[in-house]
Amino acid sequence: MKKEAIHPAGLFKRPFYCNVVKAGDTVYIAGQVPRDENGNAVGAGDFRAQTEKVCENLQLALKAVAATLSDVVSTTVYVTNMAYISTFTEVFTKYFGTEAPPNLTVVMVSSLASPDYLLEMQAIAVID
Repeated sequence: MKKEAIHPAGLFKRPFYCNVVKAGDTVYIAGQVPRDENGNAVGAGDFRAQTEKVCENLQLALKAVAATLSDVVSTTVYVTNMAYISTFTEVFTKYFGTEAPPNLTVVMVSSLASPDYLLEMQAIAVID
């Protein structure tokens, strides 16, 4: 099976990892954080704004492989405070819907790569 590393337009590019890896019909999206394509944090202190940016970044990653959020089968979310879960659920539902959402694992962590980040989400999608 061929493995393809993809650096989607609109996502911050780091030299030591890839935002998207496609292997066969499976797409692995690295943990997306609330940052813009220049690496700047978005929505400082605003969990809702950060969650929306993370979901938008996931959409950019999926677009690079001609996929959408409906192709996502699994997500893992890291949050710095469990008090954010109700807001996360609202935004997650807005983007993924309720009819056939992906499975979801939520993990609370003491911190992420930047103290400005309140969450990070990785995803796995399956495409035809």
